[in-house]
Amino acid sequence: MNPRVNVVNVGATDPELAAKFFAGLGWEAQPGGDGWLELPLASATVALWDWDALAAQARVSPASTGFRGWTLSAIFESAAEVDAVMAAAQRGGATITKPARAAMWGGYSGYFADLDGHLWKIVSDNKPPRGRRQREEAAARVEAQGQPQPTSIAVTLGVGDVKESKAFYGDDLGCPVDKSFGGKFASFDLGEGSATLALYTREGLAKDAGVAVEGHGFTGLTLSSLVGTAGSFADPDGFLWHVATAP
Repeated sequence: MNPRVNVVNVGATDPELAAKFFAGLGWEAQPGGDGWLELPLASATVALWDWDALAAQARVSPASTGFRGWTLSAIFESAAEVDAVMAAAQRGGATITKPARAAMWGGYSGYFADLDGHLWKIVSDNKPPRGRRQREEAAARVEAQGQPQPTSIAVTLGVGDVKESKAFYGDDLGCPVDKSFGGKFASFDLGEGSATLALYTREGLAKDAGVAVEGHGFTGLTLSSLVGTAGSFADPDGFLWHVATAP
């Protein structure tokens, strides 16, 4: 089957206000079908739905508390772009859950929670320049170019058993494994027109995002794949997919 993450559907208590927030990051929303708003972001579309409408579509209660068990990553070319997006998000009312910093694996990233509490990881594979002058010059170049756009998008699901979920997506659904680190992390390269799909232990993902792991209720997320025969399914951790024939 090899489903693709063509559309990431997220719930918003006020989609128009959410769209205004993302416009402040330089990500302009466009009208979508059935009343949602679309953010075309690199490899996939993020669709902003009315929270209650998305819950009704998923046939669950809209009640939700705490960590929702997933994150969205926006990947950028440079650390200066990460800093610019994090600063714009904070100005727009986002909560910084983890300030941007260099990671042991060599990249640079930070997290914010948007107006609806959805967690975004803003990341680059490149660390900031070491010298102050070089950092200032990099920041000036980004400012002159306007708000940066991500080169790709990734959806990371916090799961109870990475090996079980990896087998479900890899063996049962035929998703090509990109990276795998024991029983803690796995990712899948789903091809053009798709966000990257990643799996992380729920505890590890909450820690990475700088939030408490406790959370219950509606996740505020569904994933749409425009391949194959129309239908819906839930993965082993209850994350809901909608599958439709591509136009």
